[in-house]
Amino acid sequence: MGKVLVVDDDPVFLTMMEEVLSQNSYEVVLQQSGINALEVINKEQPDLVILDIIMPDKEGLETINDIRAKDMKLPVIVVSGISNIDYLDMAMDFGADAMLTKPIDKSVLLNLVKDLI
Repeated sequence: MGKVLVVDDDPVFLTMMEEVLSQNSYEVVLQQSGINALEVINKEQPDLVILDIIMPDKEGLETINDIRAKDMKLPVIVVSGISNIDYLDMAMDFGADAMLTKPIDKSVLLNLVKDLI
């Protein structure tokens, strides 16, 4: 169905995302760091990126900038556990295609992934 790169510093969230997406026939690539995200994108050529906004080594906004500098068409869904909607709106301004807040509703996630791929 498509390849999805999930970038998040939380290993529990990564495991959950891998489980949900792979059970729905998506190939899943996991990455715990925004620093290596562009390298992984170049190597794996995903159809979609799911990206945490708040990460310790490189924030999601910086990573979105990197992705958009390379590929304007690669869909990006940002996710965050923060409730500050202004920060998520900023991610949309940086070029994200959609945003979700944690905890993620699996059916909403799957519909969004399907729509964007």
